[in-house]
Amino acid sequence: MTRQPSFRDVEKLSAYLDGHLSTAETARLEPRIAADPALAAVLEAMRQSRSVLRRLPQRRAPRNFTLTPRMAGLRAPTPRAVPVLRFATVLATILLAITFATNTLAPLATARQAAMPYGIGGGGAEGPAERPQSGGGSDVRRTGYD
Repeated sequence: MTRQPSFRDVEKLSAYLDGHLSTAETARLEPRIAADPALAAVLEAMRQSRSVLRRLPQRRAPRNFTLTPRMAGLRAPTPRAVPVLRFATVLATILLAITFATNTLAPLATARQAAMPYGIGGGGAEGPAERPQSGGGSDVRRTGYD
């Protein structure tokens, strides 16, 4: 009883048909083909398939079957700096919002503070022009002798 030829045997037979075996490999394979009817049957089936395929008319392929990265669903790898740049963008946006809010709200707070009649030290009902001013130094009047 003969066994089924292995994949390696079928590869050798294909190389034998194509003329790609060395003379030493051909000399080893031909006695095996003569002794093994299963191997001879596979070789004959391969010869018939080859002759049928060669008799078919040759046609051009209707289009290029190469896939673009978009068609294959592949995306370009992201650089290593992308997460750092994303964080920097978020931080810059937050700082911009804080700066904008501070610059917009600061004049409102200053206007509200100017509208208040009394400062930190308290005081009376008189306004700032009516309060006595202190020079903070001596009250000696200057004469022309200095």
